[in-house]
Order: sequence, then structure tokens, then C-alpha cells
Amino acid sequence: MASSLDVMTGGGRIELTLGAGGQEPHNLSYGIHFGTAGKRVTDLIDAVAIMRGLWSNDSFTRQGQRLSAEDATVLPRPVRGTIPIWIGALGPRMMRFAVREADGWMKNRGCPESMERFAELVGILDGVAEKAGRDPGNIRRVLNGVEAMGNASQTDVPV
Repeated sequence: MASSLDVMTGGGRIELTLGAGGQEPHNLSYGIHFGTAGKRVTDLIDAVAIMRGLWSNDSFTRQGQRLSAEDATVLPRPVRGTIPIWIGALGPRMMRFAVREADGWMKNRGCPESMERFAELVGILDGVAEKAGRDPGNIRRVLNGVEAMGNASQTDVPV
């Protein structure tokens, strides 16, 4: 779907944000099994590898740990050959995955408790990147947050 949308918009306007999913009710409402956090991370790792492989090859085969593709194709392919992938990550395994495979990182689970906590997470990301030999400056970042607008005098409206 992302590849088709990329083509329909002329290319370069789509950025895909993915995570291992922490919203059990959402998955279950679609009949999707909600595995352990570890299995969901493994599935995401496999899925990203399969997407990137499909986008850059006429035919693609990959035997992942949990997800696989055999002689698979995807049409249309992204206009520029790929689509930037952002990873929502908080835990150590996901942070390492984001550093290895993602174009961008966002803190998942909404706003951080404070800007100090966000700075701490960015520091962890930078440290993981340096340890992996990747320039931390090449990993785009975004602050994921939720705000509500309304009359601040109403006690039932979050501000």
C-alpha cells in the first residue's frame, strides 16, 4: 500500500512509521494474534527486511525468523526505489534495530514524561549509533506527542 501511495503522489512524499505494536486491543479487534513483545519485534525486523527487499528487486526471497517471502514481487515499486522507514522504539532491542535499519527514530508510546527524559532517550540512541559505527547525525528524529485543544477551564479537557 505504501508503494502504491508513493507512486500515486509522484514519489518522495511517503514516509512509513512502524513499531512492534503495544496496543493489544487494536490487534485483537482485527483478529491479529498479539504475541509477546519479543515475537512482535522479530516480526517487525522480518517485515522491514521483506519490504526493503521487495522494493529493490524484481523478485525477492527471504527466510526470516518468523516471516518469509518466496519469489515475491510487489508492483508498483516506489518511485525512488525505496520509502524512508521510521521506527518507533523505546527498548534496547528496538533502539538497536532503529539504528541499524531505520531512516528515522521516534519515541513510541506518546510524549515523554519530560524534555529531560526525551534528551536521555536521544542520548541513548546516539550512544547505540556510535557503538554500531553509525553517525548519530544521520538518524532523523521526531518528538511524538498528543495535545488537546479546548477550554482550559473545563476540568474534563486535558491540556
